[in-house]
Amino acid sequence: SASNLTADPTLSLTLRLINPNQLKGIKYDPLNVTVYDFPNKSNVIGNILMPGFDQGYRKKATKPGQGTANTTVALRAVSENGTGVFRVDMATAVKFKTLYGYSKRHQIRIGADVVVNASGVKVDRKGIRLRSMAPKMGNSCVVLLGALFNFLLFALLDFW
Repeated sequence: SASNLTADPTLSLTLRLINPNQLKGIKYDPLNVTVYDFPNKSNVIGNILMPGFDQGYRKKATKPGQGTANTTVALRAVSENGTGVFRVDMATAVKFKTLYGYSKRHQIRIGADVVVNASGVKVDRKGIRLRSMAPKMGNSCVVLLGALFNFLLFALLDFW
């Protein structure tokens, strides 16, 4: 019910990050997650800042995060039928670690739309993959983005 959303203004989510590389580690800067009330990002529901970390090659990382939600904005986004669509965006920068040291820093911006119920809980039981928000401007950009995201797979595991 909507009363659950107003009673607890905590915004919680868990990111699962997978590094499938056999020879490259990943060094993450702090991860900044922003939740908006609609896919068009008209109002911010809340922000979660997660600390940066190092991820070894062929490793998985599960990173929970919490912040404070603006429940007034969140309640407006939930429609009369009891569901709404929140936009979740994540921004960070990464460096890849190889035998020769670290690469230059690469900016990463990814996001997804998440359907939530009136309590603010993610409706879909499966994880939601966050995808690149970079514009595709020709083949070179697509190839570069493809190479970067072969290294990174982000999925939103839970949103409660």
